[in-house]
Amino acid sequence: MPSVSISAPAIERLEQAASGLPHPALEKAALEHAAFLADVAASRDLLFRQVLVVIREPVPRTGRDTAAARALRRAEAAARALAAAGVAARVLDGTEAAAVIAAACDPYNPTPAGTADSVITRSAL
Repeated sequence: MPSVSISAPAIERLEQAASGLPHPALEKAALEHAAFLADVAASRDLLFRQVLVVIREPVPRTGRDTAAARALRRAEAAARALAAAGVAARVLDGTEAAAVIAAACDPYNPTPAGTADSVITRSAL
């Protein structure tokens, strides 16, 4: 499983910024938090979470291209809204989406996905 690292420069910036806080209790809390982060960085990996937002759009009589265009607009709007909240998000193409879904089905043993139109399966062990 991938991990998130806590960099020494980030901890140092936190320690340096602590002295500029408006109250001694805030400075103490910031320094304690920096020490905690340093301990975490030295002793264990932080796991990260990945959230997959799936956009579906019914296929109207006008065809699949119309549904795909509407789904893409909705996905781009969702990515913009998440970005405004400070969440990194991007719209995946079909092949990328198939690979992410395949990895989500078995995160410890992801299998390469086929094309976006292929069925996602995994061989029996």
